[in-house]
Amino acid sequence: MHRVASQVISSSLVRSAPPKRTSVLVLVRHLADVVEKPHMDVFDGGERPLVLTKEKMKREPFVKNLFIGKFDKQMLIYPEVLDDNRLRELESMASSVQKFVEDKVNSIEIDREKKIPDEVLEGFKSLGLFGLQIPTEYGGLGLTATEKREPFVKNLFIGKFDKQMLIYPEVLDDNRLRELESMASSVQKFVEDKVNSIEIDREKKIPDEVLEGFKSLGLFGLQIPTEYGGLGLTATEYAKMCEVTGVDAAIGVTLAAHNSIGMKGILLCGNEEQKRRYLPKLATGEHVAAFCLTEPTSGSDAASIKCQARLSPEKTHYILNGSKIYISNGGFADVMTVFAKVLVDTPERQKREVVTAFIVERAFGGVTSGPPEDKMGIRGANTTALYFENTPVPIENVLGGVGEGFKVAMNTLNNGRFGMGAAISGGLRKLISQTTEYAINRVQFEKPLSEFDMIKEKLTKMACSLYAIESMVYTSSAILDVVENPDCALECAIVKVFSSEAAMQTVNECLQIHGGSGYMKGLPLEQFYRDTRILPIFEGTNEILRLFISLVGIQHAGKHLADDVKKLRDPMANPIFAVQKYWQRRKDDMDDPVLDLDLCSSLHPSLKDEADRLEYCVCNLGRGGESGLRSRVRHRQVFTRPHGESNLCRAKILAAEEG
Repeated sequence: MHRVASQVISSSLVRSAPPKRTSVLVLVRHLADVVEKPHMDVFDGGERPLVLTKEKMKREPFVKNLFIGKFDKQMLIYPEVLDDNRLRELESMASSVQKFVEDKVNSIEIDREKKIPDEVLEGFKSLGLFGLQIPTEYGGLGLTATEKREPFVKNLFIGKFDKQMLIYPEVLDDNRLRELESMASSVQKFVEDKVNSIEIDREKKIPDEVLEGFKSLGLFGLQIPTEYGGLGLTATEYAKMCEVTGVDAAIGVTLAAHNSIGMKGILLCGNEEQKRRYLPKLATGEHVAAFCLTEPTSGSDAASIKCQARLSPEKTHYILNGSKIYISNGGFADVMTVFAKVLVDTPERQKREVVTAFIVERAFGGVTSGPPEDKMGIRGANTTALYFENTPVPIENVLGGVGEGFKVAMNTLNNGRFGMGAAISGGLRKLISQTTEYAINRVQFEKPLSEFDMIKEKLTKMACSLYAIESMVYTSSAILDVVENPDCALECAIVKVFSSEAAMQTVNECLQIHGGSGYMKGLPLEQFYRDTRILPIFEGTNEILRLFISLVGIQHAGKHLADDVKKLRDPMANPIFAVQKYWQRRKDDMDDPVLDLDLCSSLHPSLKDEADRLEYCVCNLGRGGESGLRSRVRHRQVFTRPHGESNLCRAKILAAEEG
């Protein structure tokens, strides 16, 4: 597609994993661990009850499909199910059991006596072997079939690295991939045939026929489960659809305001009654959703909102009053997630205001929209103010519980940010392709622009940035898809910050390559330049997200380093530990950290230098986090910013290596 830049990428970035041996037993275990509803009857004579979650990848039965000549190529990849910590825990548990068996079990005696001694059985009970897969809440060990991992980015702040992140995330099997490609092709063809971005920008409106077409294609219910009428796509599949629709910024924003944040609160935090009531119509597009948080006096500081919700005397509903601004889909949204303050009683018998989320229907009454905002970019996306005047909201429409509004808002925004990166990658791919074609065809000084070294460098850097964005997006979506209770708020924040700023840099370089023609109004590049400027602002400004990445990471490090700090405060009681730390710091001060993570073993040998560089950065971040905890950093944004920047750099390096 991008002829010049792709040559550079294909020669420098190689997707390869170290060869490893596998076996049928390992494959059977792998099936039980990571596949939703695994068909195990061929292996063990019957299906086993497994603890499964919806996040797990879906595959067709492997051995059964061999009888019809089908082969799942993912089975050729060594099944990395456990992270390093889980593997160490498992090895420790297995060693304890093995030692007990070697010391206490006499197989010949058991065979002769035809009985297992009571002391052996009691020993097995004490080791937990009678409750291996029984969940911990019922007293078992909880060796479930779901994949558990510690948070990846958070652990970078303590110098730990999950090497599974170096393996390309293969989430979908061939059938799901073909279905996704077919769906994406249908949407892409519709966009190419029906969407005129210049006209949408000029008219400041997406045509009704385009929106109706998107509804018929199911784009308003991408991640809504099939039982509520949606398509039930995984995060990976959703990211791909965001890529396709992201070629037009106004359309991408309109769909994201509905899918990523508008109805996502109901999907993540709603009870069954709320889901049954609202999701079916939201899935078909009969109702459109909006997310209402920003106010004239509060942007990133959600706690300062002024919108009020007061419980009625009958205690059957809340009376909502206030206003919201810059609401995407605000002019025509039927269902809104609205955040307001509610008065509650404290244990001290005082009144306190807490932020609460509500599901508000326009049909409740008292809801009016302001005129569409006249914006610099994304002019086709509907953005208005919303006013609530004595709007009655049933108490059943409280989302997540009274006082849980901030949690609902953060969960919604954190979960949706990776989709923004996917949409950006779709738009950038189109833009880079057009710019590369222009550089090939534009002749100056008797040769194409694409043959000039500086133009080659620009195209190469843009293609590498796009590659990094895609790798970040699909790594984050894979975590959401296959990990039990995924903790990836920092990953999604990094995707948003990096992709939005890379987009601005890329658009600027594309305009530079086009020269004067790129500056002319009414052409795609000029519009793209305006559309891109909003990206570092909405869904959390990049400055706030940098602080979020840094502060959450340092907070995580604080929990893990608390014991170390206590020991260092009393070196006389912990002399060996104190000396070890002293020499470690001496080595760190010489900028020569010990590289003991062995990341190069998980990558192609040609990437050893990059692996060492990444490991060096991880060690330095862990050292920086520990150093920061020894300082007073609570109100020092200047200190925390470098930690956010360094994590962005690490994510970029990882994205390049992961391929």
